[in-house]
Amino acid sequence: MVIPLHDEVETILSKYNGNFPPIFSDNQQSNANLFNRHIKKVCELAGFHELIKGKIYNEIKKKNEIVETEKCNLVSSHVCRRSFATNFYGNKLFTTPQLMAITGHKTESMFLNYIGRTADDWAMQTAKTFRERDRKTEKNRKLILKISFPFCN
Repeated sequence: MVIPLHDEVETILSKYNGNFPPIFSDNQQSNANLFNRHIKKVCELAGFHELIKGKIYNEIKKKNEIVETEKCNLVSSHVCRRSFATNFYGNKLFTTPQLMAITGHKTESMFLNYIGRTADDWAMQTAKTFRERDRKTEKNRKLILKISFPFCN
């Protein structure tokens, strides 16, 4: 998968000589674990304390369990991928196929499910587009009337 870098990302990478996120350990798995701990701490400091259900690894049972916990405890590096997809979905500069190529989803339905969107969301977006189009059309009509008949309001 090839993913282009945003200018802001390139600036951050340049600032840290290509080492971002920082490398905490020579062991890749340890590095990922430490990165996830830091993300959780940032979310804790940001006040993500809402109680929600999610998977937490139980050290004693050596398996994931669904428990009610603070949202900050459930955040991991995966949030970066999902946030990217969610934030750029619906942006007129990015098509759904572009986003799917970056996130690695093969079907639009899988992608929409991933970002939590439904066919109803498409309908709402279409309604919004209709309203914007109608407003522009009405504004242009008034402008044409004003130019054609400058003495009329």
